[in-house]
Amino acid sequence: MKKHITLFIALCFCLNAIAQETGSYTKMEVNAGLAKINFKTGGIEELSGDVEITLHSDDPNEKPMPIKAQTMTFSFDEGETQPSRMVMDGAVSVRHADATITAGHGVYNLKSGSVVFSGGPYIVMSNGNRIKGTKITINMSTGESEIEGMQADEIDTQALGGSGPADPALLRDIDVLNWDGFITAFKADNKSDQPTPGKQIAVLLDASQRQALPNASNEQLLGMKANLLKLINKNIENPKFYLDAAWEGKTISEAAQNLLVKANRSPEEGKQMNRLLLDAAYPGIFKSN
Repeated sequence: MKKHITLFIALCFCLNAIAQETGSYTKMEVNAGLAKINFKTGGIEELSGDVEITLHSDDPNEKPMPIKAQTMTFSFDEGETQPSRMVMDGAVSVRHADATITAGHGVYNLKSGSVVFSGGPYIVMSNGNRIKGTKITINMSTGESEIEGMQADEIDTQALGGSGPADPALLRDIDVLNWDGFITAFKADNKSDQPTPGKQIAVLLDASQRQALPNASNEQLLGMKANLLKLINKNIENPKFYLDAAWEGKTISEAAQNLLVKANRSPEEGKQMNRLLLDAAYPGIFKSN
């Protein structure tokens, strides 16, 4: 029992040390499916299974900063008991008060405060603007950033039927890379006698609209892009969007599968899951989130 208590204390010390290296944040809250700890050093080596670390500040005006990933691994410099580096993989998300950053991969240098995001990194600013790059480096202590291969655009809030900053999980017109390809596949789905993703999207329409959909021309539906976009986004927000039979035979990503089996998904995770399911249903049609 004493050994387990010692390891628990070492784990808490290790994690809080990370928080203290991150600017004004001094405390940390951790949720993970599995934690791997080195029994010799008492140091944490890996967290996996929908990991969420939330950094908290002593400053009441400083909002908590959640950091999410499928796995987080830690490395230590020789002779040191505090981690010097944290590697994040799979559905990486950092939600700061000023911006939300998503990526496939992230490397956090805990000594310098620098985080390097790769794997399609995206920044959604608090004012609604989006910035994309091939690699994004942000110093969490100083706020300085460096973006390679930068592309920036503004949110079209009218396309989403709202007036505030857009949700990064939702689609805009420019996120649909092939409207004609989507409409063709969507109509084919709704002609099928079997459950399909397209029928799941159309379930929010009334009966007459669903009946008319397969016979509408591509030109007619292209003229209704704004309405189609709102329909898709309503389904991204719909917790009942997924139907097992509708996605039978589709290649569903590991990140989406992990969210599908998660018992208590947050609304944010539900939207992220539905966006990934859209990608599985219509590969190459939508810009990667």
